[in-house]
Amino acid sequence: MHRAEFGDRVTVRYRLSLEDGTSIDSTSCDEVIDFVVGDGSVLPGLEVAVVGMAPGESKMEHLTYEWGFGPYRDDLTAEVTEQGFQALGITPYVGLELTIRHESGQLVPVVITDIEDGRVRLDANHKLAGKTIRLSIEVIGIVKPASSGVDGGVNGVNGHGKLLGGLKRFGLA
Repeated sequence: MHRAEFGDRVTVRYRLSLEDGTSIDSTSCDEVIDFVVGDGSVLPGLEVAVVGMAPGESKMEHLTYEWGFGPYRDDLTAEVTEQGFQALGITPYVGLELTIRHESGQLVPVVITDIEDGRVRLDANHKLAGKTIRLSIEVIGIVKPASSGVDGGVNGVNGHGKLLGGLKRFGLA
């Protein structure tokens, strides 16, 4: 039976939850996702976790923020004046989600996390940044590519150098 390796296209069912069991995201019974292991299109922890698994196998992993949604970064927060919102006809409130244009031109989703003394705190971190999450996965299928365009070398795939370290963490490298 073929076990998942870098460059394989895998089909999985998954469930992400917080450490207390609160569900974050999941596929349904008749829904699956597929991805090429190592292409960087899913969470790094999901890519690493499927390596070595065979169709029909399931497991659960605890993913620290490095393997999930990244660290919480203070440099992704900013304070602006409440007057700026009023000038745009927006009444700011905690929890309001907005999309702003960064000076580079990139659109960035932010959420208002605090309003105090005429100052509004914006946060561009993912809402799960800095959190440990639980990942339950079941491998449904694996397709080995005819010729892999994915490089799983020392520097990892597409700059994901930490994937090699993850393989070592799970005893797979």
